[in-house]
Amino acid sequence: SKNMANNQVLMRTQIGWVVALIISFISFDALAKCSREIIAPISPTGFTGMIKDGKVSGVAPVFFNEIGRKIGCRFTYQYVPKSRQEYLFEIGQSDVMFITNRTSKRDESGLFVPLIQIRPTIISIKKSRQPVENIQNLLADNTIKVVVVRGHNYSDEYIRLIDKLQ
Repeated sequence: SKNMANNQVLMRTQIGWVVALIISFISFDALAKCSREIIAPISPTGFTGMIKDGKVSGVAPVFFNEIGRKIGCRFTYQYVPKSRQEYLFEIGQSDVMFITNRTSKRDESGLFVPLIQIRPTIISIKKSRQPVENIQNLLADNTIKVVVVRGHNYSDEYIRLIDKLQ
């Protein structure tokens, strides 16, 4: 129901604020313990999130586990593909979505706390090709074939670019 969806967004916004406070190292007595584990699916993003020896590891889990230990909160991680990570967040089956950029769609589901900036990169397999300096050059050159990461949304601008390229 709409009321239940609004309650989920409100709860995730509150959890978002807790995470924001954790990140900024602000410590209040009221935050001494979390009332439950924070559900945090994580996707493969290089050293930021990975599986090592069957366990979730990487910069994000190590960072959040350390901060959580200091204030009495525990993060529960599940290693999932990026599109599943976003889906779980949208339907309210996760509390946070690590290692992502802000989008209007994600803003509908919770509070955005910027940690890092992720941006798409153009890689050419033709050594003789001149580098693409900007989006206008990319759009103007109809000889360039573009492949994008399926199911990943870097930003609203990225989605608009994909729409123009199709």
